[in-house]
Amino acid sequence: MLSLAMVVLGLTSLQRLPVDLFPQIQVPIAFVGVIYKGAPPLDIEQSVVYPIEKAVSSASNVEHVESFSKQGLGAVQIWFNWGTDINVGQTKVMQRITQILNSLPPGILQPFIVKFDVSNIPVSIVSASSDGLDERALYDIAYNTIAPQIEQIANVRQQLSREARLARSISTLIRRSSVLAGFPFSTL
Repeated sequence: MLSLAMVVLGLTSLQRLPVDLFPQIQVPIAFVGVIYKGAPPLDIEQSVVYPIEKAVSSASNVEHVESFSKQGLGAVQIWFNWGTDINVGQTKVMQRITQILNSLPPGILQPFIVKFDVSNIPVSIVSASSDGLDERALYDIAYNTIAPQIEQIANVRQQLSREARLARSISTLIRRSSVLAGFPFSTL
């Protein structure tokens, strides 16, 4: 009798349990990006990224700060303590950057601040390739036929990223007989 009651209680609870593929989780991370066209990574690190790191690391509830610099781009990741309101954290970071903006090099573009949002992670990435179509025809089909059909699906975000990237690849076909004969792969 007790077992039957536990099974019924378990099934009832299971039916009422909310399940979500992407639950609303607010990850306390913000990104600051700065574009400095033509500047080498070392210059960006010293004159842009380091001052931003120093300014934002002193904000309240900042756990740690990470950064990287590439040719023409510097980025700073700010990790806040769990439970911190990311909107408040983003505002504080914006205030800190505004305070040091005049000390940054004159050639930089306006720094942008983005908070991490789980709902912005793409669920699907679609790519197309063809042996029979040239690049222009394939792009035309993907952009004008496939993408609009995907946009019509319910609950698909309006911001579909349509990018045309030409991926070059080299295919090497090796005969089985060559493998069995001991063909040295280091000569490839």
